[in-house]
Formats: sequence, structure tokens, C-alpha cells
Amino acid sequence: MGAEAGVEPAVLQPPASGAAGAPEPTVEQARAVAEIARALQAGDGERAMTLAAALDAAVEAGGDHRAVPAAREVHAYVALMTDRPGLAVELYADAAPAWVGRPEESARMARNAHYSWLRVAEPRSAYDLGPVVLRAYATVPEDPGREAVRDRMRSLRARLSDGRPAGALEGVPGTSPEHLGAAPEFASSRLRDGDDPDCDRKPGATHG
Repeated sequence: MGAEAGVEPAVLQPPASGAAGAPEPTVEQARAVAEIARALQAGDGERAMTLAAALDAAVEAGGDHRAVPAAREVHAYVALMTDRPGLAVELYADAAPAWVGRPEESARMARNAHYSWLRVAEPRSAYDLGPVVLRAYATVPEDPGREAVRDRMRSLRARLSDGRPAGALEGVPGTSPEHLGAAPEFASSRLRDGDDPDCDRKPGATHG
């Protein structure tokens, strides 16, 4: 993945004034996010994944449903940055409907799922994950990404039916839909108390 100017995700961020969204992170959550960012920056992808999965599970078990999609987004981003795009697809897709009452966040999660899906190079795996991306887009039915996903799935199905060899998916429609824009970005600088410089990590930096 190239180093692209990314779209800032709402990573355990406080809600905008007057908006009902993710709660302000607890001190423990903010520290966890900073530790994850440091692990990514140091190239320790396995540790980052372990920490992100633990944060996701802890937030879900904690019962604060408003914080769940933000924690799941952290987990998804780390999966994408550590070369697990299929898992990232599933996690971003899970986060999309969890942003209740925040359609702009649901749309962003659907597009992040789509972006991650485009990094799944093996045709069978990519085809099998197509419905997961469509499920994410079900939260934003007017988004043009839905048709791009369907186009790519048709091409993948034809490729699989023809028995063409597995490999990179150059030339498959939907590989770079313009509406997706930039890659997801780890934007924990938006945490109210997240002033750790290691938190500002763009896609394309060294990872494990």
C-alpha cells in the first residue's frame, strides 16, 4: 500500500458538539490506542494485532455500545496494516451498522471495507468476501460503491468459472473505484488526550 493522504477515522473520539456518537475514551482506552500505534510504528504487527483484538473485546464486553464501532475500527485498521485485508473487510463491515444514527460514519466504514477488499488478491477469497462488503453498504444503500462491488464480483465469478489461474487481480473492474478516495488512516490524534506523536501513523509506514 502506498503512503496516501487518508480519511481520518473516528477512533474512540469524543462526539462532535451536539452529536450522538462515540463517547470520550476512557484513560485506559486512550492508553491502549497509543500503545497500538507505538507497536505499529515499531513494526511489531503481531503485538499491535494482539492489543487491538484485546481492546475490541474489552470494549464490547464493557457494555458501552456507543464505543464498540470505534474500537472495532481500530482492530480493522491494524488488520489492514498488518496484511490481513480479509479480516479488515469483516471488521469494517461489522462496524458499519454499529454506528447507529451516524450515517456518515456508516458510509465511511463501508468504504473502508471496500478499500480493504480491493487488497484481497486471491480471487476465490475476494469473491467470497464480496457479500460482506455488500452487507456493509446495506447501511448506505445509495452509495455508488454497491454497484462497483457487484461489478467486481461478476468479473471474479467469470474468472473463477473460466478456471483462470489465481494471482493478482489486475484488470478486474472495481479495482480502483474513484469514489473510495484515500486509504483509511489511524487518526488517534483526534483523541482528546492522545497527544503521543507515535499516534499519527499513515498507511504505508513500516509494519510487521
